[in-house]
Amino acid sequence: MQKQFFSLASAALITLAACQQADTQNTTAQVAPQPTFTVTKETVKQAFMQYLPTIADGRQLNEYWETPDGKGFKIALGDVNGDKLIDGVVDYSLQPTAEDNGGGGNAIMEFAGLIVFINTGSALQAATHDDELSINSELQIIENDGVIKLETLDFAPDDAHCCPSLKSTLKLKFQANKLVKL
Repeated sequence: MQKQFFSLASAALITLAACQQADTQNTTAQVAPQPTFTVTKETVKQAFMQYLPTIADGRQLNEYWETPDGKGFKIALGDVNGDKLIDGVVDYSLQPTAEDNGGGGNAIMEFAGLIVFINTGSALQAATHDDELSINSELQIIENDGVIKLETLDFAPDDAHCCPSLKSTLKLKFQANKLVKL
């Protein structure tokens, strides 16, 4: 009888241990680990500076456009792809070289663009680069729904060719690895 009791008690303990182990595994599987990579304006700036040589073609950042983030670029942070991780968008401006504008004049004022850096959980990855949407515009904010807002300038009928004066807002969304106007 005593032997049977110990056998039953041992079986119960083994079953209890197996259940606890299964519960622990289920709990572990249900709670996804949080990424340890934190995106800040500084990490986006570092990613941008590493990416810059691939697009600059020898041009320098525009020293005449100074923002709190640095000369020649502006950064906005927010979740652009809906994965609940903070991403970064960089609006940049490059100065033309003498070769770009024929050695003088104001034929080409700047080379500008937007770059979206996606947070992979462990690094920032350049996802798209658009050098048409940011002409005569400036990055403002990434809204909670991932909409990227830019303030744009358009030409009024009496504006000089150098100086657009009509302000408006351009809204963009990051979809299918590109920026789409809303």
